[in-house]
Amino acid sequence: MQKKLASLVLIGFALIMQGCSTGAYVMVPKDTKLVLPAKGDQTYDSGFVKTRPFSWGQAGGISYQLKKDDAAVTSGKLPSKFRAASIFWPPVGIAYWPIGFRWPCYDLRGQVPAQCSQDDLRDLREKTKGEEE
Repeated sequence: MQKKLASLVLIGFALIMQGCSTGAYVMVPKDTKLVLPAKGDQTYDSGFVKTRPFSWGQAGGISYQLKKDDAAVTSGKLPSKFRAASIFWPPVGIAYWPIGFRWPCYDLRGQVPAQCSQDDLRDLREKTKGEEE
């Protein structure tokens, strides 16, 4: 009986943690890092970006910067979406973390963010296998 309860608690915790994150693949120009100002100063290379969901302030798009040698090269907004999972974590989820990435993959190598091609997404998934966990 105790093992079943422990298993249920572990599964419940895993589901809660899954509901508390959002992720997408990104492709950034060579020698450039992605910064999501809403999440602090952490930088990301091309690959999988997993973070806590965003607040309502990012509903119009997730602010980003591309930096090279700590200098901003470009900035803009990544398309975002309302996360239906936030409804099931009241009141915290819907109040604080309702926004996630809209696309599974963003290509930031052009003038504006674009969705990656299926081939690019497949290549990123192969290169970063295991990181999305």
